[in-house]
Amino acid sequence: MPGLLNFFFQFKKKKKKKKKKKKKKNQFLTQESKLDVELNTVRDEQGSKIPDFVSKMDDLFYEMVFFFLIGFFLNNTIKIFFL
Repeated sequence: MPGLLNFFFQFKKKKKKKKKKKKKKNQFLTQESKLDVELNTVRDEQGSKIPDFVSKMDDLFYEMVFFFLIGFFLNNTIKIFFL
């Protein structure tokens, strides 16, 4: 019997696994700003970088919004011109 089952199962179609597309991560901060935060953030008495990082967050937030809007408008204007 096992030989007969193997005979029938060899003709069974194998399902192909679909490859998941990796989403491209949007990089809204430049390498310079990342390195600036990492290297130039001042430590306090306890060795924490959090207070200085929080003071720099406004600049980082506006930079991220700026690059997001640039990417958004460039992608949508290209779509409009080629429709």
